[in-house]
Amino acid sequence: MDALSARIEQTRQLLMRARRDVDRQRWVQALEALAEAARAVDDCLEQAVQGAQAAGISDSEIARRLGVSQPAISKRFPRPDRRRRRTHDEGTPT
Repeated sequence: MDALSARIEQTRQLLMRARRDVDRQRWVQALEALAEAARAVDDCLEQAVQGAQAAGISDSEIARRLGVSQPAISKRFPRPDRRRRRTHDEGTPT
């Protein structure tokens, strides 16, 4: 997490400089850094949710802790045991 924290701080500094300088290139750099940081946070979030699910924590509890709805968690992070499977005979979800 230290690398992520450092990247977030670097992004914050870029945003502050861009705001101060109103420099197009700095804004572009800040946007690129922010997108990279967001991807890193998404990766960490996915690992944390999957770990919590594997530990038996309910999607409702995960959602409450993250400040989102339970359906949002279930849709974005479906549990492996609850994914829909197709039958070989019908080709329809079961």
